[in-house]
Amino acid sequence: MPDEDVRAQDAVMEQQYALAGARHYHDAVYLCGDQRWPTADHLFGFAAECALKSLLLRFAVHDVSTYRNGNAVNRARWVNPLTGKEDWLGHINQVLGAAPLLAYGRGGPAFVEAVDRLNVFASWDLADRYRDGRQVSDSVVSGRQEAARLALSLYELYELTGRTS
Repeated sequence: MPDEDVRAQDAVMEQQYALAGARHYHDAVYLCGDQRWPTADHLFGFAAECALKSLLLRFAVHDVSTYRNGNAVNRARWVNPLTGKEDWLGHINQVLGAAPLLAYGRGGPAFVEAVDRLNVFASWDLADRYRDGRQVSDSVVSGRQEAARLALSLYELYELTGRTS
């Protein structure tokens, strides 16, 4: 696929990730109103993940791209600058680990500082969707809601100004 096609595909996926992040966030807020903490928590994690993937597709364009395998959904992938190996950008806790390694340029330090504020997702676990939900409290969800809102705000700031700070 020519470079222009890859950049165009990445631009589409960047927007799709951002829209998905906003959708997950608003659904999570709705579920919080019904005190459905485990599912809200799960969706706040996905909201932050999507917002960060969207930013990384734009912010770290030389190291992050999307991949389409036949009719499969596009997925974000990255090249780890420490190992030179390619891997998928997975869930929020994996994205948080990759983001500081991919941030560079004038806005890199501000981006890393903002990502550090999302550390409430370090213990977020995709496997929680298979548990009974008792491990997720409203106070945990409240912190993650704020962090997801921050991730989405970073994307909105970038859309408006072209910068993350």
